[in-house]
Amino acid sequence: MHEQTLNVGAFLRNLRRQRVLLAVFVLLGLLCGAGLVVYQPPLPSARTLVILSPTAETPQGTPERDTETEIIIATSLPVVAAAGEAVTPAVSPQVLRGELVVTALSADVLQIQVTNASAQRAVALANAIATDYIAYLNSTASSSNDVVLTTLKQEASQLTSQILLLQQQINAATARLAAEGASTAAGLRDTALLDALRAEQDEVSLQLNNINSQIVTAELSDSASASTTQVLQKAQLVPPSEVLAPTIVGIGGLAGLIVGCLVIFFRSRRDPRLRLRDDFAAAIGLPVLASMDADRCRSASDWARALRRYRPSPVDVWSVRRLVNRLALGASDKRLELNVLAYADDPRALVASVQLPRTTAELGLETTLFLTDHPSLVPLRTAFSLRHDGVSQPGAITYEPRKDSNEFSGTELVVQLTVLDRVPHLTPVGSPCVLAVSSGYPTAEDLARVALAVSESGNALEGVLLVNPDPDDATTGMPPEVANQRRHGQRRSFQRVLDPVSGQGR
Repeated sequence: MHEQTLNVGAFLRNLRRQRVLLAVFVLLGLLCGAGLVVYQPPLPSARTLVILSPTAETPQGTPERDTETEIIIATSLPVVAAAGEAVTPAVSPQVLRGELVVTALSADVLQIQVTNASAQRAVALANAIATDYIAYLNSTASSSNDVVLTTLKQEASQLTSQILLLQQQINAATARLAAEGASTAAGLRDTALLDALRAEQDEVSLQLNNINSQIVTAELSDSASASTTQVLQKAQLVPPSEVLAPTIVGIGGLAGLIVGCLVIFFRSRRDPRLRLRDDFAAAIGLPVLASMDADRCRSASDWARALRRYRPSPVDVWSVRRLVNRLALGASDKRLELNVLAYADDPRALVASVQLPRTTAELGLETTLFLTDHPSLVPLRTAFSLRHDGVSQPGAITYEPRKDSNEFSGTELVVQLTVLDRVPHLTPVGSPCVLAVSSGYPTAEDLARVALAVSESGNALEGVLLVNPDPDDATTGMPPEVANQRRHGQRRSFQRVLDPVSGQGR
C-alpha cells in the first residue's frame, strides 16, 4: 500500500488539479438539495400564542413562574393525547410530539407551533394544543382549589356547630340564673360560667370569620386563574421562508464540496504518482532537463494535424535549449544524437517526443526524427506517410532550421523515439537517453525500472523531459545533492563577498 503524507500546499494543488471532480461533487450536492426541495417541500406549520396568568415576583424582581415548567406541561402526555383526539383521524401522542414545538417568547407568552402535511390539520392541532393546555391548567388549579375549599368549609362547619353548642350552653345558664337569683351562690357560679362561655363564643366566631374570608379568597382566585390564562392569538399558518429553499440547496452544495474534498484527500494519500520536478529528480537522482506541453493524439488524422500545425511556444523553446546544451557539452563534432524514451500508454509523452525535433529546429538545428517499430506508433507512421515535405525516408522526418543561429550553427541533431512497454527492454544505441514522461503518470518504481533498463543496456540516461508539468510547480528539478551543493556554493560565495579573508561580515 502506497501512502504519502500530504501537506496543505500539496492538498490544495490536488484540489486545483482535480477541480473538475470537485465541481462534479458540488453539482451533485446542489442537485440533491434542489431535489429535496422539489420532491419534499417544507411542510406547512401553524402557530398560536397563549398568554399566561399574571404571577407575583420574587424579592429580586424576577417572576415566580418557570417557563420551562410551562413548556413541559404544554408538551405533556395528557395535553398532547387530548389534542390528538381533536382531529380525524386522530394523531397519536408520539407522532404529535414530533410535530410540536413549544417555546417561551417571554415570561408570560408561550408560542405553540405544529407542523403537519395538511395545513388544516396543522391549524386544528395547534388550536387543540392551546385549548387543552389551558384546560389542563384550569383543571389542575380547580382541583387544588377544590381541596382547599373542602377543607376550609369543613372547618367552618365545625366552628359553626361549636358556636351553636356554646349558644345552647349560654341559654341554659341564663335560664338557671334567672330562676336562682344573681345573689345566691349558684347564681354567682352561673354568672361566671356565662362570662366564660360568651368569651369562648366570641373567639370561635373570630375563627369562623377568618375561615369564611379564606373561602371567599380561594373562590375568587379560582375564578381569576381560569379567566386570565387564555389564547392570545388563534392558530395561523406560518408563511414559508423565502430563504429556506436556497439554504437547503446551499447546504447540499456545501456537503458535496466536503465529500469531494474528502474523496480527493484520501485518493491523494494513496496515489504514488509523481508530479513535481523535484520528485522526479529525487526518484532517480537525475535532473529534469526540459519541460513541454502536449495534447493527446488518438488517430492518424490527429497526428497529421499535430505535425502540420504545431508551433512551439517560446517557453518550450527556451526549456529545450537547456537539453540541447547538455548534449552539446559532451559532443566533439556538430552531430548530436539523442534517444527519447516514452511509455506506450503515455500518449502525451509520445506527442511531446515528436514535437521535440520541431522545437529544436526553432533553435537553428537541423533535426531528423527516427521511429522505432512499435504497435502504438502505427497511427504516427500513417501520418508520416501522408506528409510530403521533409520526409527523407520511411519512418523518419527531417526538420530544417527555422532560423540562423550563432549558438548552434551547422549543428545536426538526430532523435530516435523508442517506445517502452510497462516492463522496459532496451538495446544498446550508443547515444544519450532522455525519458519523456507526463506529470502524474509514473511512480518512483516506474522511473527506477527505466533507469535500470537503460543502465543494463549500456546506455546513459541523462535526465527527464517532463510533459505537461503542474502549473503550480515552482521546483527546479535538480537532484537533492546538486541542489545542496548549489545552496552551499551560494552561501560560501556570499560569505566571501562579506569578507574575502575571514568570511565574516564587517
